[in-house]
Amino acid sequence: MELPINVMSCRSFLALLGPTFPGRLWCVWELFTLFAFTRSEQALERICLKQLDEELCDQLLLKLSHFDVLLAECFNPNQQARLLRVIRALGCDLFNERIRLLARQ
Repeated sequence: MELPINVMSCRSFLALLGPTFPGRLWCVWELFTLFAFTRSEQALERICLKQLDEELCDQLLLKLSHFDVLLAECFNPNQQARLLRVIRALGCDLFNERIRLLARQ
């Protein structure tokens, strides 16, 4: 429950991107938290993406450019249902577009 407070109190947001990042709901949840409480332009200025494997950079950017939050999963299906309920309330399509925009930056 403290994640939004922690994310919003930071001047920058470091996202460490590995090959499974787009499919892990807890990973994209952190980005969702940032996008939910700030305008896209402000969020994009704060996000710093770092690739964990430079050889997979193009593949990862392709995954992010076609991102669909409904394909991301949690190990625990109850947590997944709770997170998706919140994301759906604010708009899956809007969040998908913001992640896709991030991939184009």
